[in-house]
Amino acid sequence: MKKVAIVGLGWLGMPLAMSLSARGWQVTGSKTTQDGVEAARMSGIDSYLLRM
Repeated sequence: MKKVAIVGLGWLGMPLAMSLSARGWQVTGSKTTQDGVEAARMSGIDSYLLRM
């Protein structure tokens, strides 16, 4: 299985993550809020909180 990490699951990152996931990739991404992390996880994307 191919793996990819996307820094920033925003207006561009989330659709990219969803597209890659649908094609069989294992996708991990980051969000800047806990609500965003939970929303991404509910969409099937493994996500983590990233604060800089």
